[in-house]
Amino acid sequence: MDDFLGKSLLEMKVVKPNVELLPVSFKSSFADCYDMYFTGVLGARIYAKFLRPKKTSANAPLCWRFMGIR
Repeated sequence: MDDFLGKSLLEMKVVKPNVELLPVSFKSSFADCYDMYFTGVLGARIYAKFLRPKKTSANAPLCWRFMGIR
């Protein structure tokens, strides 16, 4: 397992993520909401919802929930 994770991390470090943040049509009083796309390993295009709290510090925690691949 350690070998697999090590190889996977090395593979991810060389990928150019090409991040896209697209504002969504719905609004939230506590967060700015986006559809987020980025490139993963083997060129996979990853899709996620990205919610950024409107009032937070630069060191706020992050939680990822992946919704699918495009």
